[in-house]
Amino acid sequence: SAIDGKQTHSIVQNNASVVINDGTFTSNVNDAAIFHVTTNSKLEIKGGFFENTVDETPDYLNIGTNKYNTNRIIITGGTFVNWNPLSDKMCYTGEWPAAGEAAFGGPWILIPGDYKVVSEVQSNGDIWYTVVAK
Repeated sequence: SAIDGKQTHSIVQNNASVVINDGTFTSNVNDAAIFHVTTNSKLEIKGGFFENTVDETPDYLNIGTNKYNTNRIIITGGTFVNWNPLSDKMCYTGEWPAAGEAAFGGPWILIPGDYKVVSEVQSNGDIWYTVVAK
């Protein structure tokens, strides 16, 4: 399905709460979001390996805008190939802002303040970005 012009593989919606602890998530679609979070839902990524095999600058996570900041993606682990979560314009570190502060446009994706992103260049030129505890 397509959401906001992007192909989407998995949708977290309708008050859902999804936790990913491990696993491999691969896309072979250019300009695709592996996960889209909307309608008062939450996705927690605690681990796993995320890769898009055809998109050199992938956008793995997409989130529907929400007036009261109730859609959330929280990343405390996982490895992302060629996508640094901190470079995503919707991602930030620290704590969730008050509901009104983030209204109408984010930020929506959180890496808590006690986590960081480390990068490692692979022999094929790919860069793996891994979220780890500080």
